[in-house]
Amino acid sequence: MRVVTSSQTSHVGSSASGSNPGLDTEILSDTQPTMSWRDFERSTEGVKKAEVFKIPLNLIGVEFGFNPRDLSKSETLQKIASIKQAYKAGDYVKPLEVRLRGSKIEVVDGHCRRQAAIEARAELIAEGFSNPIPFLMCIPFKGNDLDRLVLTVHGNEGEKLTPMECAEVVRRMSGLGLNRANIAERLRVSIGWVDRLTLLNKLPELVKHRIRSGLVSPDVAVAVFKAEGEGGVIAALDVKANAAGGAKITAKHNKLPGVSREAQRAEKQAINKNIEAQLRVAESIAFGLPEKLFTGEIMDEEVYSVKLNGATLKSLRALKENFAGKHVLKS
Repeated sequence: MRVVTSSQTSHVGSSASGSNPGLDTEILSDTQPTMSWRDFERSTEGVKKAEVFKIPLNLIGVEFGFNPRDLSKSETLQKIASIKQAYKAGDYVKPLEVRLRGSKIEVVDGHCRRQAAIEARAELIAEGFSNPIPFLMCIPFKGNDLDRLVLTVHGNEGEKLTPMECAEVVRRMSGLGLNRANIAERLRVSIGWVDRLTLLNKLPELVKHRIRSGLVSPDVAVAVFKAEGEGGVIAALDVKANAAGGAKITAKHNKLPGVSREAQRAEKQAINKNIEAQLRVAESIAFGLPEKLFTGEIMDEEVYSVKLNGATLKSLRALKENFAGKHVLKS
């Protein structure tokens, strides 16, 4: 059985009884002849043939540096190998989207498919086939440079771009004059996501390389960068790499070596309490000083006597005992 629209009734037969009134279709027998697509286009209102071109493989090029995807990644190489087998078997492969730049044809979406076709053609020729895969089906891309960048993100549904590859897209969109809100709107993501990728772009190149190589997770790299700054991020990651023992540095390694998370939390709480105690003592001393010390000139070489009450003195003594023998912790 096959289903056609009711606008074809004059060509293919009468309506079947009991059809769904909410569905404007007709159920026809397989024994009735099927019209050609050309006749279908001519006779059916609203149906139009889209532009699809058969373009020789050797004429399809790429713009160097445009594709943010790293074609040397193992995951991408596996994807290319899979598409290559589809080409060699004669299976359907989605058309490429291409654009004309002058007289040159460049891929906008389909870099992996192009590479797979090149490799499949070379292997088939080596196996004795004459002129295999002479062309690829291509759809003309309609849009500007910004639209091309957006397509690199949304056009890769099979294998999504990595965070570093997405960060490169964000960098280029920013270079076209878009602010963080504009970028988030075009990519249909949150502003926080854009901010995170912007931080990835600010990382030193060595750290970016480690992320691409799978040695450190993007989240940890950003967290360490925010804590240590550009000058200290590499050294801090080296310490964490030693703690990880050669494994990928993830969130579980983003803590002090050999110290449990609970111990770190307790240490942080203790530091905060000490800071609060210092502030209370400083406040008590300041309010206990004579008014003339706040109005008159203070000379560095002179000695001034300050009276403290018993409570303030006890607080100072407690702070001294608490800090005795302890090292200074970096905040």
